[in-house]
Amino acid sequence: MTGDSRIAAALVLIALLVLSACTGSKQPTSYDDKVEANFVGACTEQGSGEDFCQCSYEGMQETVPFDVFAEFDEVQAEAEDSEQIADEMPPEIRNVINNCSADPSSGGVDPDQAEDGGDTTGSSETTETSEGGGG
Repeated sequence: MTGDSRIAAALVLIALLVLSACTGSKQPTSYDDKVEANFVGACTEQGSGEDFCQCSYEGMQETVPFDVFAEFDEVQAEAEDSEQIADEMPPEIRNVINNCSADPSSGGVDPDQAEDGGDTTGSSETTETSEGGGG
């Protein structure tokens, strides 16, 4: 990850912490207006542009299953430093951050993925298997 990407990632990571910090005792179970407001608000408070922050949220909502988003929130809350957070970042989140860093108007989705219809909100796993299966 480049220096600029690390900075952007760190800012988004800080914004992810808001998931647990700003929702009170009831943890959200899906992307909703409150999660979006908390995420974008915390992201912009950390100095990222609103376009980047909105892109990041939309990209995660589009391509990162909420359970992955929430689990990573817990991981980073317990991490000792931003480097550890970056090392443990799920690839789906890393892709969104990189896409939004390169082009905040992308919605966080890789153009190739968007052309293929790339909505992966249902699962982070593919259903394709190699020929012959296994067993």
